[in-house]
Amino acid sequence: MKKSKREIFIQEILLVDNKNKIALIKRKKSKYVLLLSENNNLLIDTINES
Repeated sequence: MKKSKREIFIQEILLVDNKNKIALIKRKKSKYVLLLSENNNLLIDTINES
């Protein structure tokens, strides 16, 4: 049985302020934008499929 290989690429992490950050992530044909809180809890996510 062949295992699928899941690769993600973290393109950039941007600091919004002292507590929040934005992570730009790419996986195959999808792009994700994540807004993370101070302790890396997910606040908002968006997905763009191209």
